[in-house]
Amino acid sequence: MSLFVIIGGALQASSFSLPHMIITRVIGGLGIGMESAAITMWQSETGKPQHRGKARRPSARARHRRHLS
Repeated sequence: MSLFVIIGGALQASSFSLPHMIITRVIGGLGIGMESAAITMWQSETGKPQHRGKARRPSARARHRRHLS
């Protein structure tokens, strides 16, 4: 887990005003973004060639179904 996610979560839990909450949401969002980018890159580098595209298909299908409904 990213340090940004941990710090952002702790600060969100202790927030006492709207500006404080907004800033901590940005910090946490940066951490989630970094993790998402790293996981996708790691899967593409370490997966077998015949399985590389399959790891992302379920989430893409779910997004497509939500868009159609």
